[in-house]
Amino acid sequence: MLPRCFLFTLLLVVHLPVRSISGLPTVSVPPRPATWTVLLYMAADNDLEKPILADYNELERVGSSQQVQFVVQMDRESGAGRWIVEQDDHRKEIGASILMDLGKIDSGSVGTLEAFLVWGIEHYPAKHYALIIAGHGASWGGVAWDSSTGSYMKIVDLSDMLHRVAGNTGIGAFDVIAFDACLMGGIEVAEELSDNTNVMVASAQMVDYAGLNYEGFAQAILGQPDADGETFGGLLVQTFGDYYAPSGTSYMLVALDTAKIAGVITALDDLIAVLDPAQYEIVGDAYNRSFAYMADYYADLGHLAENVADLSDDETVSGAALALAQAIDEAVLQRVSGPVGVDASGLSIYFPHYTDMQPEYVAFLRNPVWGRWAAWVGEMKK
Repeated sequence: MLPRCFLFTLLLVVHLPVRSISGLPTVSVPPRPATWTVLLYMAADNDLEKPILADYNELERVGSSQQVQFVVQMDRESGAGRWIVEQDDHRKEIGASILMDLGKIDSGSVGTLEAFLVWGIEHYPAKHYALIIAGHGASWGGVAWDSSTGSYMKIVDLSDMLHRVAGNTGIGAFDVIAFDACLMGGIEVAEELSDNTNVMVASAQMVDYAGLNYEGFAQAILGQPDADGETFGGLLVQTFGDYYAPSGTSYMLVALDTAKIAGVITALDDLIAVLDPAQYEIVGDAYNRSFAYMADYYADLGHLAENVADLSDDETVSGAALALAQAIDEAVLQRVSGPVGVDASGLSIYFPHYTDMQPEYVAFLRNPVWGRWAAWVGEMKK
């Protein structure tokens, strides 16, 4: 089973030149009135090609409708293309005719994704827009690993690009941005993308190779085409749980109200400010009691805050920790998990237990709170 993540060590790569696709001819597709355009960016030029192709075939078993359009760009080892998903019962082949043959591209480039989004929004206008990024993920480290080029998208670059798309197309924020990739349910990712989308859907833990429940979700959203972003995100989460719960496989997915993320960041910063050296042992004990992700590189932020509140005798510290836990609870719209992590919030924070903080953590992010968090953790580990 291939998890949808790549180790952070793989991020330390030499960036290769990006092949632009901006000069490629566009296809004249008559605009169709729609409630939802779901833009799926499938970065499968890596060891996830087979499961991501299976995901596409899941969508084809349902297809698009007049109100809900699934528009796909998939990059594979052999090359990339664009399709609109049509109903088809083949389980191993793409049934729809290709709209654009892109040849070899770099799916780890934000420019490649930007070109797809602008094209998709132009040719498939709708009332609501969702973006799903499928591929390898590494939380704050990046997403959409392309093994042919060795590149990936940094989260800050993804955020800047989404701002450009919103401005150039006039759509404003996306209604939903979802990640079908490991570890993307981090507070660092949610904070950086909070202005780009109203709802973010992601998993803080490893995602099984089968990924999202595309067939179940497609059936659900086609049955509720007038859904708003919160309902759309909730359907992604619900159908994910429906698929994995009977299997016994560990799973977690959360939908976040990004308007509430600023409150989480404020509460986190307030907690950091009152965590003096006398609290090092308390936080260490709280960490040991908290749900962790990816071999203890990430802690569940909500569970950690609750445990700090329970263990600290300092009323200022316990009050700040409770405020953080409450802010996270208010930001979580829906969550599924099992068979472990049932007490977790589903929102992680980088807090490596057995190693030092990666210096790239602060370099890859721009909110000053991450520097303060890294400094506090670094002092605690001395």
